[in-house]
Amino acid sequence: MTRPLRAPRLEEVAALAGVSAATVSRYLNNPGMVAASTGERIRRAVEDTGYLPNMNAGALASSRSRLIAALVPDIAQSIFNDTIEAMIDELSNDGNSVMMSLTGADNNRLIAQINAALSRRVDAIILTGIVTDAETRDAALMVLSGRVNKSLVASLGAHGQAAVGLCGGDGLIFRARKKRTAPDLGFVGEIVASDPRWLEAIWQMGAVPVLSSLALGFDGEYYNINADEMAAACAAACATTSS
Repeated sequence: MTRPLRAPRLEEVAALAGVSAATVSRYLNNPGMVAASTGERIRRAVEDTGYLPNMNAGALASSRSRLIAALVPDIAQSIFNDTIEAMIDELSNDGNSVMMSLTGADNNRLIAQINAALSRRVDAIILTGIVTDAETRDAALMVLSGRVNKSLVASLGAHGQAAVGLCGGDGLIFRARKKRTAPDLGFVGEIVASDPRWLEAIWQMGAVPVLSSLALGFDGEYYNINADEMAAACAAACATTSS
C-alpha cells in the first residue's frame, strides 16, 4: 500500500538551512529582517524541500496577509501596464504577492472586486481608473480612507513610528473643485486651496500623517484627487508654511 506523500514541514526547512524555525518564519514573513546569507540558505532549503508556507496561518499570526490587490480597468490597451509591472516587481521583492483584478473600463465590476479583495484580508488595495462616479468615489472613501489608511498607520506603529490617518478633507486640509474635462470624469477633482496646519501639528508631535488622496469640495462633495497632485500640493503647502 502506497502512503500519501507528506508535505514538508517548517522544521525540516530550518534543519536543512541550519537555522531555527523562528528564523525561517521571520524570513517568509519579511525577507528584509534576515541577513542576506541566511536568507539565501533558507531560500535554497525551501526549494530543495518543496516547502509551501501556510499563508493563512501566517496571516493569522502576524495580522498581515502579504497580499496586495491591484484593481485596473483593463490590460489590453492600458496606460498602466508599465507601472503595474514595475510595481509587482518591487512588491514581490519585498515578499508580497499581487492579486490583479479587472474592473472594466466603466468600473462595472469595481465594487465586487473591492469586496472580493477585502474578504481575502489584503494588506492594501491599489486602485486605478479614469472615471470616478458616485459609487466609485464612495468605494474610494471606504478603502483609501478606511481599511488601507489604517493598515498603513498600523504598519508604521509596528515599527515604533506614531502615525495619524487622515483624509484630505479632514480639518479642511485640502479643498477641491470638480475637474472640468471632456468627457466628464465624474467625481474627479483638482485642489484649489490648502490649510496644512493639521499636518504641521502632527509633525510637531513626532508623528507621521498618512493622507488619503481625497479632498472636500466647496459643494460638500468628496472628490478623488490624483495622488501625485495631492503629494505636490502637500509639499507646496508645507513649504509655504515653513518659509
